[in-house]
Amino acid sequence: MASKQRRLIALSLGLSLYIFTGLNDTFWTSFFPTEMEKKGISKTTVGNIASAYDLAGLISSIFMLFIQDENMRLFMFCSGSVVVGVGCMSFGQLIHGPSGLTFITMSFITRCVMGCGSTLLWCSGATVLIALFPQHTGRICSLFESAASLGAIIGAPIGSLLFALGGYPLPFWVVGWIQIVLPLFCFLGYPARVSNGYEKIINSKDEGEQKPTGGVLSFILNPGVLCVAFAAIVTVSSFGFFNVAFSPHLEQQFDIGSGRVGLFFLSFTVSRLAIAPFFGYYIDKGYSGLIFITFGCFLSAICFAILALSNQVSILKNIISLEVILGIIGLSSTAAFLPIIVLFQKVYLRQRPECVGVVDSFAATMSNLCYTSGLILGQSIIGGSIFEYFGFFNSCMVEAIICGVATVLAGVYLAKNELIIVKNNRVAKEDPEKYQNADD
Repeated sequence: MASKQRRLIALSLGLSLYIFTGLNDTFWTSFFPTEMEKKGISKTTVGNIASAYDLAGLISSIFMLFIQDENMRLFMFCSGSVVVGVGCMSFGQLIHGPSGLTFITMSFITRCVMGCGSTLLWCSGATVLIALFPQHTGRICSLFESAASLGAIIGAPIGSLLFALGGYPLPFWVVGWIQIVLPLFCFLGYPARVSNGYEKIINSKDEGEQKPTGGVLSFILNPGVLCVAFAAIVTVSSFGFFNVAFSPHLEQQFDIGSGRVGLFFLSFTVSRLAIAPFFGYYIDKGYSGLIFITFGCFLSAICFAILALSNQVSILKNIISLEVILGIIGLSSTAAFLPIIVLFQKVYLRQRPECVGVVDSFAATMSNLCYTSGLILGQSIIGGSIFEYFGFFNSCMVEAIICGVATVLAGVYLAKNELIIVKNNRVAKEDPEKYQNADD
């Protein structure tokens, strides 16, 4: 394999794409709603324009499950960033075009294209970066989660600064151009001899051996995959729920205006950034199932139950308690999302061990599908309809109930199949000598 130094450089360049992808998700939020209001566009329409990104990501993730060519992973990873960058710049220029229905339609189309590009990046990026250090899957997953979280945290302040310096188009030009240029360095700097991840190590014993394959339907319909996916979607929905429900709740309960709301999101985002490397380390040690069930699903259920009852308990009726609980939910939602690539690999290979050659791509794509589905569930259903008709506290109770159900279902399955703690890495188990030499 390529030298460790070369692979570290490639990893750093790849993670930089995730930073700017996370930044692209939030840099426009500080000024976009206000500018759209000036054009006479309603808040509901603005929300729909924003969610078009996630809807396109969900649909394109399904298609990506059927496109599993390891020789194209690096190209798709880099081209995904280019697509997002071009879409970002185009989105910023629409402000100069016609208003009304034409503007709204073009905004929808542009956001959908960006969502498809993001899917290419996320579905291919995991396998591309994991292939650099296949024995550290958990830590690699934690790194790109941390990178995206860091980008999301700094996005709004950077967007505000660029908007103040050059008006509406400048933030889109700057972020878009960086996302176009940066992947060129990633493509050129990626080691040529690192391409196929786990299967490169496992299947190199016999050069004439045909790489085992498996059907996408057998992966999707695997009971363990379905169980883990359901639990992940439910817990990840907290991301989308707080995106749309937290700001109105702060204004109603604590009279905190939109100009200060961003500061109160920090406990959620910073806790995700801080805890991800810790979880990544223990995922590599074999505790992916324990982290997923205990810290992810169960802790999310408890925290949302506390939020649901906080209106009835005087000691919890303050902003400090709300921020503490929000920070813990940031921790638990991260714990529910980070291990799912490893868990998908484990539960699928337990029944189909001959499919080691394709499981990485399936797992990475399925994780993105779970993420986008969770965002839509949180934004449109729980944070949308349920929040509108039943209020914040009842919405939190719904989150608590479905997280509790997910905890039971996933916990029973993983415990029954002895996947709560699995300390033997499948690469090391298959070929210890090649595993030891993977960092040479």
